[in-house]
Amino acid sequence: MKIAMVIPLFKTGSKNYFNNYRPISLLPQLSKILEKLYSNRLNTFTKTCDILNPCQYGFRE
Repeated sequence: MKIAMVIPLFKTGSKNYFNNYRPISLLPQLSKILEKLYSNRLNTFTKTCDILNPCQYGFRE
């Protein structure tokens, strides 16, 4: 589901130099929706089952 189409986006300067472009990844909308649903479900599961240590502050809301 994480197949992205990468396109170069021009920033500034000469269009002949590769460094004047930055890559932009276009992801499918379905993968974004599923990722958000899984994330919400995993967060509620860890809260209700009290799996994470209360001293852990990283990667939490």
